[in-house]
Parts: sequence; C-alpha cells; structure tokens
Amino acid sequence: MGRLTLIRHGQSIWNLQNRFTGWIDVSLSAQGVKEAQQAAALLTEQRFDLAFTSSLLRAQDTLYEVLRQNRHCNHYLRVHETGREWYEHFKARHHYAA
Repeated sequence: MGRLTLIRHGQSIWNLQNRFTGWIDVSLSAQGVKEAQQAAALLTEQRFDLAFTSSLLRAQDTLYEVLRQNRHCNHYLRVHETGREWYEHFKARHHYAA
C-alpha cells in the first residue's frame, strides 16, 4: 500500500513577525531551518518515490532539508517552474547499502 506524507514548511520570517504570507515568497527563519532539519531527522528512513512543493522558496527549502538527510535519496534536482531549467542539485554525502 502506498503512503502519502504531507509536510508543512518551517517557520518563515513573516510567520515569526505574525504576518500573513499567502503567496509572498518569504524565506525560512533560523527557527524554520531548525524545524525543517527536525522534520528531516524524523523522516530519515522514509522512502519517497516523488516529492513536490509549491514554487515558494520556504517550501522548497524545507523539502531540500528532508531529502538531503534522507538515507534513501541520493540526488535532488530543483527545476524551475516555467522553464524546466536545472538550477540546483546535491548528491548524497553518505552512501548506505540498500
């Protein structure tokens, strides 16, 4: 049976200021980065076939942390929403036996 994992982005700078962000592209706060890293630690063993986010950087940066720490994810490719242009990737720093 399949599994759907939903994750909310970490705290944004505007969340910290108690401001509504909506579709304004606001970055994660320092606390938001820590929250993303904490979520990633909880999902280290979770296998993901696909991962999607909105085009907002706070969502993409949260997912980046989750996939960067995931033991089953050996690459990450961020694709521009309209141009499908590659602009960021990582290769796993660690290698685990399958």
